[in-house]
Amino acid sequence: PVNKESLMFLISCTGLNYMYKFISDYNFFKGSINLKIPDKVAFFPGAFDPFSLSHKEIVKAIEMLGFEIYLAVDEFSWSKRTQPHLFRRNIINISIADELNVYLYPEDLPVNIANPDDLKVLRENFLFSEVYIVVGSDVILNASAYQKNMRKNSIHTFSHIVFNRRTLHAADEKEKMIQEAIKEIRGETIKLNLNLCYEEISSSQIRGNIDENRDISRLIDPLAQKYIYENSLYQREPQYKSVIQTISIDVQIIENITPDLIEELYQKIFSKYNQNEVSKKLVEFTHKLNPRILLLR
Repeated sequence: PVNKESLMFLISCTGLNYMYKFISDYNFFKGSINLKIPDKVAFFPGAFDPFSLSHKEIVKAIEMLGFEIYLAVDEFSWSKRTQPHLFRRNIINISIADELNVYLYPEDLPVNIANPDDLKVLRENFLFSEVYIVVGSDVILNASAYQKNMRKNSIHTFSHIVFNRRTLHAADEKEKMIQEAIKEIRGETIKLNLNLCYEEISSSQIRGNIDENRDISRLIDPLAQKYIYENSLYQREPQYKSVIQTISIDVQIIENITPDLIEELYQKIFSKYNQNEVSKKLVEFTHKLNPRILLLR
């Protein structure tokens, strides 16, 4: 019987056969294939949980400026409950399949934008191209990488493409802070603005619609939507991780059992029981030899 894996294997083999035939014919009739090295490369890091039409519009706008774009998918997030890394990469692959100059950055070459050593390797990977970092205006304002002092190969030494994330209640003071942060960047800065309909797309909006089994084809690529529903992703899951809080416990050994303590124990621990019976039992306990109470507060 034909299953999905066998069909995908057949499609891949057919595609490779056509590519091999084209390359062979081109080499025979035209000569060697010389691919031009791009002058400008856009490096776009993020969690992409999931990759929405908003992200795709950013990518398309950058592509129209003559860039070759590489999307770097974060392995995990400290604050958000992201889907597994491979699921998010697959969603991106489906969404950018029709874009010729957009690629996934190799997952075995992780880049931490706060680490100058990683950024140095990123530059070395594109020796003949200028690397631009793609970020949102809120990232420049809040990310720890931009709070550090500039040094060799730090994020401040890279050219940037900054897409403005406007909000309905954005204050002028915040806009001034963003402009001040951008001044710290020593490379070229290109600013982009999205249409309002794309700016309003958010991962929480996508998750909410999935939970309510609504159509999300206006928020995400239709084929990616099918992939999400087939794999039951983003259903009834909180977007953010809960914060672990420490609880301090005070251990007390009480030898002097007073009537006030008996009353406190009743009010805070034994309130659902009969007060007279509880008080009687505790008073009887105090008459025993060397009575003690171990109290955890």
